[in-house]
Amino acid sequence: MILESLLLAAALMPIQVHAHSAAPHSPPATDTVRQWIASRLESIHMGENDSSTVPPGLARVVRGARVIGLGESAHHKHELQQLRFELTRDLVRRHGVRAVAMETGYADALLLERWLVDPSVSEPDLSAALPYAGDGQQEEIRAALRWLKRYNDRQPAASRVRFIGIDMSNGGGALTPPVQRVWEYLDRVDRDFARASRDRIGPALEHLGSGYSRTAKQRFDSLSADERMLLVREVASLHGRLTQGRAVYVEATSTRDYERARHALEVAEQTLDFMRHDGRDPSNPRDHALSTNVLWALRTLPPHTSLIVWAHNAHVQKQPIDVPAMQMATAPPSMGMLLERQLGDRYRAIGTAVGSFPPDSTPADSASVDALFADLGEPSFLLAMRDEPGLAPAPRWMRTPQLMRFETLYIRVAPALAFDALVYVERASPGIVRLR
Repeated sequence: MILESLLLAAALMPIQVHAHSAAPHSPPATDTVRQWIASRLESIHMGENDSSTVPPGLARVVRGARVIGLGESAHHKHELQQLRFELTRDLVRRHGVRAVAMETGYADALLLERWLVDPSVSEPDLSAALPYAGDGQQEEIRAALRWLKRYNDRQPAASRVRFIGIDMSNGGGALTPPVQRVWEYLDRVDRDFARASRDRIGPALEHLGSGYSRTAKQRFDSLSADERMLLVREVASLHGRLTQGRAVYVEATSTRDYERARHALEVAEQTLDFMRHDGRDPSNPRDHALSTNVLWALRTLPPHTSLIVWAHNAHVQKQPIDVPAMQMATAPPSMGMLLERQLGDRYRAIGTAVGSFPPDSTPADSASVDALFADLGEPSFLLAMRDEPGLAPAPRWMRTPQLMRFETLYIRVAPALAFDALVYVERASPGIVRLR
């Protein structure tokens, strides 16, 4: 179990993990803190078949936002994915959300684009479109996408909701998918150049292979110096070709198609940068890439609309990623921190807390936010933490670093500073996997 937790955490971000480190416990929450939470929480009824109820407080949390981060403290958990879907459905229906941006590969998720916005297109292979960590095999994600398809089919073209991958393929572990998307575009407008580019770097890409983020640098370093230089030069050559040929390419296709190919190349550049960084580099190139890609996605939407980001709590939070089990001299910045720097109050973060993870159901650390919420006796609720006129501000305990679940480890954040709201569920059981 410890090994599994460490591997999950390492896959989330490129940081070396040490299982023996421990976090100092903060003083327990006082009755005043519990009373403040009880006075503001709003119960959520989690049901099937569109029977869930979303509390009114969600509208207050997201009012005025352009980007809404919906975090989860652990991936591939049934109740957390169901909760994310219910909140997303409400925000799409009532709050002007026109894109779902997920912590999955941009180049891979392009396979979903035409299906979701064109009523005549049949469902693609969801496992191929969402290959990272088996996302496309998760029944909860499949159900959310199929609802989005049904919703879009009933809407005029201008009101349909897009789905955008905001990550590098395999979290930075695969270079071929974004490069392949660039080649596919050039096949339409510059076929000879695309063919020559494939010939030049095909063997090096095959040698590099594909895997998760934690093996990316090792595989890149295993290439010969000539192969590494060839990949860097060829991606730069593609950049130059797309830049110089922009006017001709746009005229032959469209601005929209060109910009999607150009962004696929940007993701390839991000991947190369990621692969050349050591796992303990505090700059955290992955979260920089995530924030850059969210901002790109936002620019493709109409004004006065917004997008939702589906990602881990650690990515959407507005504070550094401080995991005590990962002995980092400097906690690296999160995507949410970087988005807040760019968007200010137009970025909002909603995180999750969990009482237990069946089947083992190990109780949350007694000093954690999760344990405090579990003690309140509510099975599921939303706690809005934004300061509002007429409401008491969050007490000091909520504004100082506390432990929160991070997969099967813990992260350290000040809840009221890291998130605009937290949603609690009493249990988060394994998600349902469909192999076909």
